[in-house]
Amino acid sequence: MTFMHADVDGYNGLEVRYNPARVHQFESDFGSAVVPASVRVDLAGLAHRAYLSLSITDARTLLDELGKALTEHDTAETDTTTADAVNAGKAA
Repeated sequence: MTFMHADVDGYNGLEVRYNPARVHQFESDFGSAVVPASVRVDLAGLAHRAYLSLSITDARTLLDELGKALTEHDTAETDTTTADAVNAGKAA
């Protein structure tokens, strides 16, 4: 299960951690349940409670999609730098 919670005052980076699968024991007579493994992404801040908890499947999908998005960014940044250099040459 993937979910997000956010309540942030200030921001200072990310913290990522793996949470292994575990057995959760309920306080009453409801028994126990297995909580599947997940990846938690916390927004580090001054006073915060902001995190994204990803299922392992969703974390793998995010990893793949981030790679694609960053490749697009790098390409766009290279194209912008080239265009800026050409425009600077025209202005001179």
